[in-house]
Amino acid sequence: MDFPFMGVEFSEEDKKMLREMGNLGRLADVTFKNGEPFKAFISVDPQTNELIALGADRVRVPDEIKGVKLSEQQKTDLAMSKTVAIENMISKAGNPFNAHI
Repeated sequence: MDFPFMGVEFSEEDKKMLREMGNLGRLADVTFKNGEPFKAFISVDPQTNELIALGADRVRVPDEIKGVKLSEQQKTDLAMSKTVAIENMISKAGNPFNAHI
């Protein structure tokens, strides 16, 4: 990962995130081959171990997660690749739990 990927230069922290978490952990400003810029999530494909980019405009944040209706701020934060604390979700077993997603 010492090379630019779609115009993105990875910092040492970026490389660590990709190795350990499998994704960049933030939105990146990437560039198509034709020079057109866009915002994307960058991840490591678990099957091929290659970097992939998913345009942020293709990501849809649901209105509700595990029984908890998300606020507009939570949806905005998730869409911008920020971590959001969600409380009182209900597991498949019917147990309440809290998590950062």
